[in-house]
Amino acid sequence: MTTPATEKPPTFHYRYGGSTAKRTLKCNGWQALADTMPKEDPHAPNKYADPGTVNHDACEHLHNDDSLDYPQLLDMNIVCNESTLTQDMLDVKVIPAFEALEDVLDEYDIAFTEAEKKVNINQIIGGSVDILGISENGKRMLCADYKFGDGVMVYAKDNDQCTFYSWNAFDEMCKEYPNIEEVINVIIQPSHNREDIVDVEIIPAQALFDFEDRFLAAVKVGEASEPGENLCAGDHCKFCPCAVTCPEKTGQALAALKIDPAELEDMSDIVDALELMADLEDWIPAVKKFVHAQLDLGTDIPGWKLVAKRATRKWVDDEKVATYLKRKLKTANAMNTTVISPTQAEKKAKELDIELDLAKHITAKSSGTNLVRESAKGDPVLSQKALAASLNSIT
Repeated sequence: MTTPATEKPPTFHYRYGGSTAKRTLKCNGWQALADTMPKEDPHAPNKYADPGTVNHDACEHLHNDDSLDYPQLLDMNIVCNESTLTQDMLDVKVIPAFEALEDVLDEYDIAFTEAEKKVNINQIIGGSVDILGISENGKRMLCADYKFGDGVMVYAKDNDQCTFYSWNAFDEMCKEYPNIEEVINVIIQPSHNREDIVDVEIIPAQALFDFEDRFLAAVKVGEASEPGENLCAGDHCKFCPCAVTCPEKTGQALAALKIDPAELEDMSDIVDALELMADLEDWIPAVKKFVHAQLDLGTDIPGWKLVAKRATRKWVDDEKVATYLKRKLKTANAMNTTVISPTQAEKKAKELDIELDLAKHITAKSSGTNLVRESAKGDPVLSQKALAASLNSIT
C-alpha cells in the first residue's frame, strides 16, 4: 500500500539565491532585466529538473528518518509533477549520493547535520542548503550540495553556489559554534560522466568575508540598475531567464552572423569565433524554448506559430496485433529479435542477481571525435598530421 504524496508548501524564491550566485557576481544587472520578462510557472513540469527534485526529496527522507530502508522509499509515492521515484533512480542516484554523503561526514568528523536548512542574509538574499553540518570540535562547518544531472558536471573548487550557501549559513552557525575556522564545500553528483561522486574544497572561514563584500557590492549595483544596464555575457548565461532578449546575447548573435568562416585565417579570429559558437549553443535552444512557451500561453509572436508534430503510428494492442500478424504474415516475417545491449545485460543481471563475465564479448570503439574545450574531460586524439608523422617514424 502506498502512502499519498506529501503536499509541500510553495517554495519561496529569494531574489538572489545560490543557483544564480555566479550570474549575480559576473552580470550584476541580470535581475533588473529579468524583471521585465514574462514570468514562467515555477511549478510547471520540467523533464530535467523534476527527477532531480524527486532524488533530493528521497535523500531528505533518508536523512531525517534513520529507520528508513531504501526499498521503503518506493512506497512513499515521492513525486514531482510527472516524475516518480523508481528503482533505477534509487539504485543509480539516491543510494550512491546518500552513501557518499555518509562517507564525507565520517571523513571530516561531522557530528551534527541538518537537511534542507533555510538560510538567508536578508529578505532578498538566501536559499536552502541541502546538507549543513558542524564537526565534533565545532571548528569545521560543512555545506553539501546534491547534483543529480548527467549533462553538466559540477565541482566544488571556486564554486560560487557552494560559497554562497556557506556565507548565508555562517553567522547563524557561529552563534552556537563561535570557533569555526574552516568551511568544507561539498558537491555530490552520482553520474556516469565523472569518476568520483564527491568533490570537496576546504576554504578558510575568512574567505567568506571576501565573498560577502563582492556579493553585496554586486547586489547593490544590480538593484540600482535599469533593465539593460550592467550586463556581461559568459558561461553564467546558461539558464538565465532573460538570455532570450539580453542585448549582450543578441549582440553576440549579430556578431556571429557577420563572420564568414571561409575568411578566418588568423588563429585569434578562429578562437574568437569558437567562443561565440560556445556561447550561442546554449542561447539558441533557450530562445526556442521561451518562444514555444509563450505561444503555448497564447502570446502573439508575429511570423511564428505552433503546429502539431508529425503523428507517429502505434499499435493499439501489441499482443493482439502480434497474434494477428503472426497468423497472416507468419512469425518470421512479423517479429524482430535483437540481443540487448551490454548495459542492458549488466542491469538485467543485477536485477536477477546473476554474475556475468562479458569481457570477451564486448568491444568498445569510438564513433568519431567531438569538439570540446581544452579543460573538458578526456585526452586529445592525435591529429591526422601527427598520426602520419608517428607512422612514418616507425617505418
